[in-house]
Amino acid sequence: MRSLAFAAAALFVATAAGTAYAAPTKPDAAPPAEQQPPSPPRAFLAEGYSQPDITPGFCKSLDAGRTVCTIPGMTAGTYYAEAIGSSTATAEGAAQQLSIVAGDQSCTATRERDPKQPWAVGSQRSLRGGCIFTIVSDAPVNVVAIYADAKATKDPKGPVLSIRRMPWSGVLNAVPVREKQ
Repeated sequence: MRSLAFAAAALFVATAAGTAYAAPTKPDAAPPAEQQPPSPPRAFLAEGYSQPDITPGFCKSLDAGRTVCTIPGMTAGTYYAEAIGSSTATAEGAAQQLSIVAGDQSCTATRERDPKQPWAVGSQRSLRGGCIFTIVSDAPVNVVAIYADAKATKDPKGPVLSIRRMPWSGVLNAVPVREKQ
């Protein structure tokens, strides 16, 4: 699981590092084709798909443990979802877990008891987790941040969830194949 999280973070950093674009010379001019951010393939665009920005208006807190953002239907693109859950420890050994779920795909971050950096009773801690999703859907897709804790009290506002549009890379999947030894 850690290697998956590392791969997702590496993809995010590599993608973010490679997406610097020069500003157009005129305010109403589009950047040259080689400088435009990669977008979904023309086949998707011709069928009416887009990759919209997911602003805070697409999101709502359901309760202290869940926040949902809805990506509109007819979306094709890659998105980085980031969630932050906060709690105040009520006893020794407090722990936190955060999952981000879209469809049947998810990413989970866990912070367990750490004897080197104990979570002091009465103090607040936040746990941050991120996940990259490539979404192609005719119907709206809910992305849900699910936050749980033990021996702690959740922030009543619920986890914070934000979703940022990423450049379309054109690569939808990679699976390692190992040779038998």
